[in-house]
Amino acid sequence: MKYVCFEMPDGNKWMAALDDIDVIRDNEIIFHGSFQVIASRLLGLTYPEYLRFLQSRGATLKGKQGYCYGYFKDKAACQKVCKLLNDKLMDLEMDMEG
Repeated sequence: MKYVCFEMPDGNKWMAALDDIDVIRDNEIIFHGSFQVIASRLLGLTYPEYLRFLQSRGATLKGKQGYCYGYFKDKAACQKVCKLLNDKLMDLEMDMEG
């Protein structure tokens, strides 16, 4: 499992999403439920703090129902966030193993 930059269906918008089959089904991101909270927990942030973090990295926030989420118009900015999240996942895996 890792974070990837997923191109949203309306094109030219990118979102950091887990590549796990339970998160991305039939090439669509699941925008509801607690999957959106995993990234905030990896960074030790509350979900509102995580959304502010995404905004500080250039993301636009969206969502009126369920969990709000952030997306990027710049793929490179999304890739930087994905790299950070993947590094945190690796740290967590190493802590669990050792």
